[in-house]
Amino acid sequence: MKFLQKLSIFLIFISFLSCANFRYIVSKSDKPRTSESIHVRLFTIWYIVPVYNDLDQKTVCPNGRIRTVNMQFSILNAAVCGSTLFLLCPHTVGVECLE
Repeated sequence: MKFLQKLSIFLIFISFLSCANFRYIVSKSDKPRTSESIHVRLFTIWYIVPVYNDLDQKTVCPNGRIRTVNMQFSILNAAVCGSTLFLLCPHTVGVECLE
């Protein structure tokens, strides 16, 4: 019975983590929005230290500037992060380019 209680608390915690979405506007523009390119990046120690970060303007938007960076949690990202006790946390990053 205690296992089911712990499991349900863990699943509730994961579902709350998976609802977060942070948008950072890098360049303002009146042009219509374009589709984002999705990248998965790994962080460690509670999303503080990136394991690797190769999201550079030259590699992500070779023909323009970065318009927005959208940091997203998914239920799978939260499950991996919670199951590793926040030691390894994947993060889904959407990057929209300004042509």
